[in-house]
Amino acid sequence: KTYVRPSAPFFKNYDYTLSYGNFSKKIDYVFKFEKRSINFEGIDEDNNYLFRPLKIYPQSDKTILLSRRIVSQKFSASVIYPFSENLKFEFVPSFLKATDIDYELPGRESLNNLYISGGVHLVYDNTKTNSNGIDLGTKGRFSVEKNINFKDNKQNFESLNLDLRHYQKLVKGLVLAGRFNLGKSMGNSPKFSYLGGAENTVNRTIYDAQGLLPGPAGDFRDILFYNFPGQLRGFDFARLFGNNYILSNFELRGHLAEYFPRSSMSSTFLRSLQLIAFYDIGTAWNGNKGPFSRQNSLNTILIGTDGISPFFAEVTNFKNPFLMGTGLGLRTTILGLFVKADYAVGKE
Repeated sequence: KTYVRPSAPFFKNYDYTLSYGNFSKKIDYVFKFEKRSINFEGIDEDNNYLFRPLKIYPQSDKTILLSRRIVSQKFSASVIYPFSENLKFEFVPSFLKATDIDYELPGRESLNNLYISGGVHLVYDNTKTNSNGIDLGTKGRFSVEKNINFKDNKQNFESLNLDLRHYQKLVKGLVLAGRFNLGKSMGNSPKFSYLGGAENTVNRTIYDAQGLLPGPAGDFRDILFYNFPGQLRGFDFARLFGNNYILSNFELRGHLAEYFPRSSMSSTFLRSLQLIAFYDIGTAWNGNKGPFSRQNSLNTILIGTDGISPFFAEVTNFKNPFLMGTGLGLRTTILGLFVKADYAVGKE
C-alpha cells in the first residue's frame, strides 16, 4: 500500500509522511520517508516549555526573538516477521538527518546531525472488536532503539519503551481499560519526554516552571526528538519533563449502545456515546536517581541561574513525585469526528 499524510505542508510547520508496504508474503516490508519542519519566531509563554530542557528560558514578561527553523528527515526500512497471529517481531534500520537553520545569521552554515539508527520491536496483540466497536483483550509493545551520530559520538543516544494495554469486560456495556507505559532515554545525549495534560486540546494551558536544569544551553535540534507519551489529566500541559517516565491510565467505560438495540438508535451521536470515569498517575525525571530516591531531579530546584542574581540556591523537598488525576468524561462522534471531553482534578 502507498499513502501520503500531509499536515499543513504550505505553512511554516508541518509533518509529511510517504510510505510503501508489501504484505503479500510471510515477511512484510515497509519503507517510509518522514519529514518534519518547525519554525520559531520567538520564545514566549506559548512555547517556552520546549526550551526548558535546553536551559533556555526568557525572563518574566519578555520574549526572545528568533528566526530559526529545525528540520528532520528520516528514511526507514522495516522488516516484520510474524511468529503467530498475535505476535510479531520488527527490525527497523533507518537514516536520520536533523538540521538547524538560523536566518538571523545568513553567513552561518546550517548545522546538521546525521544518524544511523536501528530499532527492535516486539509486538503482541490479541484484541478483538465487537459489533459496537468495543475493543477487548490485551496488546503490548516493547521497543529498543540505538542512534549513532556519524561525526560526533557525544550525540549518540538510545531509547527503551514498554507499552502494555488491557481491555476487560466487567458486565454488559461496561469495560475497564488499563495502560502502563515506561520510557527511558539513555546515552551521551538523552532526549526528553513530557507529562501533563493531553495533546490536541482546545483549552490547553501550559505549566509555568520554576528553576532550570544546570549546565550550558542545549541544542535546538533536540526538540525534534521530544516525546509526548500520553495524557495525565488534571494538570497543565508539560507539567513534568525528563529523560525517564512512568505513566498509567485507567478508564471505566460505559457504552450506551450495548443497552439498546442498534436499530433503535438512529443517531450516530448516541450510538457512539461513552461515559468515562478515569484515573491517571505518572511521573518523569532526569538522571539515574528515580522517583523513589530522596534526591531526584523532581525534588530539586535551582534558584539564581539567570546570571543576574548574586545568590544561588539548590532547594530539595521531599514531596511525593507522582502526579495523580481523576475525573469524568464522555466520548462520541460528531459530524464524523471522534470527540473527547474530560474534566479532571489533579493531586500533587
